[in-house]
Amino acid sequence: MDKQLRSLIISEFKVEGLSLKNEGLKYLINVLSNENDEDRGEVLKYIARGVKSLPLSSNVIEVPSLEQVINEVNRIDSPDLLLQQCLNCLSAFDFPNIVYDAHRKRYIVSTEPRQLFGEVDHKRNALLRRIESVQQRLSRLGLYQKNNSQLGPHFATDLKLTPLESLIGNPGKKRVLGLLSQLRGGYYLEDAGTSHLLDLSRVTIGEGLFTEGSVVIAEGELLEGKLLVERLEQPPPEPPTSMAVSLSLPSFFGLDPPKTLLEQINDVNIQSQVESKSLIILSDVWLDKPQVQQALRKLLTDLEVAPPAGIILMGNFLSTTRASFETAMSDLTEIFTSFPEVSKSTRVILMGGPSDPIPAALPRQTIAKSLTRPLADHLQDQLFLATSPCRLQFFDKRIVVFREDLLGKMRRHCIVPPRAEDESRIVDLTVKTLVSQGHMFPLPLSARPVFWDYEQTLHLNPLPDVLILGDRCEQFESLQEGCLCFNTGSFSSDYSFVELNASTMKPNFFK
Repeated sequence: MDKQLRSLIISEFKVEGLSLKNEGLKYLINVLSNENDEDRGEVLKYIARGVKSLPLSSNVIEVPSLEQVINEVNRIDSPDLLLQQCLNCLSAFDFPNIVYDAHRKRYIVSTEPRQLFGEVDHKRNALLRRIESVQQRLSRLGLYQKNNSQLGPHFATDLKLTPLESLIGNPGKKRVLGLLSQLRGGYYLEDAGTSHLLDLSRVTIGEGLFTEGSVVIAEGELLEGKLLVERLEQPPPEPPTSMAVSLSLPSFFGLDPPKTLLEQINDVNIQSQVESKSLIILSDVWLDKPQVQQALRKLLTDLEVAPPAGIILMGNFLSTTRASFETAMSDLTEIFTSFPEVSKSTRVILMGGPSDPIPAALPRQTIAKSLTRPLADHLQDQLFLATSPCRLQFFDKRIVVFREDLLGKMRRHCIVPPRAEDESRIVDLTVKTLVSQGHMFPLPLSARPVFWDYEQTLHLNPLPDVLILGDRCEQFESLQEGCLCFNTGSFSSDYSFVELNASTMKPNFFK
């Protein structure tokens, strides 16, 4: 047992780029020998990630660092403290930099520094990551095999994919994988080294929106220098459980609840308190409009009786760029000052919108601290300035929040219009596309600038439990492959907002 446990400990710390001194290894063996076999691996992963988060002077870990993390694990056994820690937030620029190691055939955490303004080749690498992510997914799902029906009846018999570079001099109908792009006045399908001009005159499409910048599976034949496409399909999505097992890397999401929290959620002593916790989500809170401020005060008045675990306020926070953002934040501070229970007990997550005074590139940076200083002084640690997107851990659920007017952009960038019969299902098709792409912004870089080294933060690998969109369109919800996606609507337009309850994880829509 000690030998097996020793190998497990060394392997797990190696994944995090760490190693242990002999004393530390013996200490961990002693601690983990008291855990049952089912929990041991998860507890070890939590300890390794906790140690990595410490301000370390060396990658060689000693006993004091291990004791610090383990004492923290023991400390959070208190139910009161567990409820306080039920909501954790992670900004995009703190997401782990996960890369695929082709030699080891697994994902690893890269320690290579990322740049906010990368070199030109970083742009190419960002787009290649979209293609590679889908290729790796198909490989994990075994979809290169014959007689696989996960792509629907059109591709059910054989999914042998031909590299784009092999189409020349290779007659006959082929299936290929590539990125849809617009180059030199036409639409192309491209991969790492090849691009082919597309002839879409006879194309039929599967379910989803086929946008420029998305990765697709195409069926067709190369004729006279053009790829005559007969069929376009979205790549099949990957269930979150499948990816978690194949990767064996929970930190892929960036946030994972401690084992003690998972155990305590079902504790009958705090079950009623867990059920009462919720998230309140609003988007387009125009603070320069008196009627919007009044509606926000009314909402907080109702919440003061039983404060939620968190309130997510997404921009835009102004109806016009001529208004003062500092004045808007001062007004927001004054509003929260009137509600002491909410201010004391509720985590307030503030996320800027596309028109707020923040650089336009994705991931969108946080609102400047200088603009929110009065609010931060009042809320103290309860205020979290979020990027867009950001990730949340709400009890044992993983949530991604993204403020972007996405539906309109995706419709405008479709290279093939949706089928007439699908117009009434456009919301479900949009969500299906996001899930199939494993990406929350499957559009060209011209649609919104992207920080190339951080393009990975827009990926949805693995799929979260919940994807929250802040879009100006009407409220909606759609469940795809176990991922619940919903839109909050626009608070400034009709005072719409959403409540997400911890016990049911179902959105309740209000107007």
